[in-house]
Amino acid sequence: MLKEEDVKSLEDRINILKKDYDLFLAGILKLEPVKGREDLGKWIRGHTASEITNSSLRFKYNSLIAKFNSLKNFWDRMVRIRDENKAKLSARKAAQTPPVAAAAAPPPPRPEGFVFRSLEEKELEAKARKVFEDFTAARKKTGEGAGPDFSRFKTTIEKRLQELFSRAPDSEVEFKVAVEEGKVKLKAVARTKS
Repeated sequence: MLKEEDVKSLEDRINILKKDYDLFLAGILKLEPVKGREDLGKWIRGHTASEITNSSLRFKYNSLIAKFNSLKNFWDRMVRIRDENKAKLSARKAAQTPPVAAAAAPPPPRPEGFVFRSLEEKELEAKARKVFEDFTAARKKTGEGAGPDFSRFKTTIEKRLQELFSRAPDSEVEFKVAVEEGKVKLKAVARTKS
């Protein structure tokens, strides 16, 4: 026999599962909450033959079952639409990607970063400009926009260099532009001079 706390627990579980599906469909959760849905379905099937003597409690229980069934249909439809859109998008990208020429020569190897040996070196601005160009090019590729202007960027590099050279005066600092989780980052690596 189902009690009032069982019906309340069912309502809470449905609401939690709905929140999980909302997060999944919004792209925040990576995996569909299938396990929670299966567990809730098993619980409902296990209590199908349970007797409810209180008519208002029976009405609430039946309303919750109807809500769960409605949500299941909605979730199935939204997941199907999401998967179809992903397939269309990947097909469109594949169609837009030009074929790679078989005889095309690979680009010449490029240093990963730019090494600064002191704050007084003559090429400081030129090297900072090259790092800035790599940084803005990477931001354009990831769709992050233009970013800071060169003077602010150079000031940031100079401050970072001052900080690292003050800690280790006999070092050199390499700046690298990296893309992590779709975000462009500027990394500074200090090491002893070679």
